[in-house]
Amino acid sequence: MQHVSFEIDAELPGRMGDAELCAPTEHELLELCGQHLALLDASRAKCTHARWKRATSLTTSWSVHCASGEAVHVVLKRYSGRKAELLAARELRPGHLALAELRLAAWRFPSDRELPGLERLFDLHRTTRLLASLRSLDPWVARWNTSSVEVLRYKPEHRAVLRLDLDLRRGDKHGEKSRGFLAARALRPDDAAGRIERRLALEDTGGPGPWPRFLGGQARTGLLFEAWIPGATCARDDFRLAGEAGALLRELHARELPASVRDSADDSRSISDLFDGDESLSSLARRIQAPPLAARSWIHGDVHPDQLSICSPAGVTHLLDLDGLDAGDPHRDLGCWIADHLSRDRSLSLEDAAGLLLAGYAHAVYQYLLRLLVSFELWVLAAGALRRLEPGAQARAGQLLERALDLVATRTRGA
Repeated sequence: MQHVSFEIDAELPGRMGDAELCAPTEHELLELCGQHLALLDASRAKCTHARWKRATSLTTSWSVHCASGEAVHVVLKRYSGRKAELLAARELRPGHLALAELRLAAWRFPSDRELPGLERLFDLHRTTRLLASLRSLDPWVARWNTSSVEVLRYKPEHRAVLRLDLDLRRGDKHGEKSRGFLAARALRPDDAAGRIERRLALEDTGGPGPWPRFLGGQARTGLLFEAWIPGATCARDDFRLAGEAGALLRELHARELPASVRDSADDSRSISDLFDGDESLSSLARRIQAPPLAARSWIHGDVHPDQLSICSPAGVTHLLDLDGLDAGDPHRDLGCWIADHLSRDRSLSLEDAAGLLLAGYAHAVYQYLLRLLVSFELWVLAAGALRRLEPGAQARAGQLLERALDLVATRTRGA
């Protein structure tokens, strides 16, 4: 598994009144690996992911390199309450440990307490049997012993995205041979059932669209499968395909929304308390609220440039990552993209950031509602900088919140 490491501000929670949940240093992490995870020759480590939940927990993921050349992915979760003590009293799965005295749990990838399907995916014998039972590959059959799996993304206790490279036969083992890819997603089982239901409902309202075709899932293990979209994804800060993104969103939003699909999104995103502990940020954040919205269409739920894939050589663009697919207001998707663009370039006006996207969308929008949602999404991005322990997160959060308030104030003044 390839990891993208990044710097974190390990002391950020402490400066914001949550001292129990400061992140470990690299030295502390290596000591713990040697003493408790049987990685005696661990020599260096880089953080690949951080998620802070104020007064609750801090999860950090690490790519650990050993003197032997082995690379291991390790996750540490530090708790502010008694959760580690309760976990230590249980019989834990292999690869997991809980240290009550340090108030933390740790595990080695691919084991994950909340993602039971993740480790199972690496057992390709079981995975190919599941694909056969779901009829995901018909009329092909995958041979497990000559197939492989590659991890693309992993957010501990949240989700993992993997690519299956499958050795295929048409019918039995003597049939026509081929090679094919599938995308597999490991989710929490309590989330997976609703996501499977929504993906099936979308497929039933118009057939395939410019997004990965859903190939089935199993709620009890949290596993979902979809067609692999070949091509290159855009960089997270590359907004040049805003027009194409607008057209893709228009097609998604135009799909019929079945009455059975209800909005399950939590607009608060459980992040409002991240601003507590910094009086200035908290004061700004309290002035921003999500506007009340009606569930009027399908929405993607998390639209950013890296959710676009360009298939070569035809240059067809697809919309990826439908994990947030839900019923909602279409302005939410538009606001998410525009806020992301504004956050990356402080010199842009709202009109500059929205222009290409809305031109591609080519459908009427309510400008005031869109402005409110851009403001709210800037609030979400501000909280995200804190949650990920980004260096300079407090200053960046303040800038984003001020920009969010300025958008609403500008409209109020009649501009």
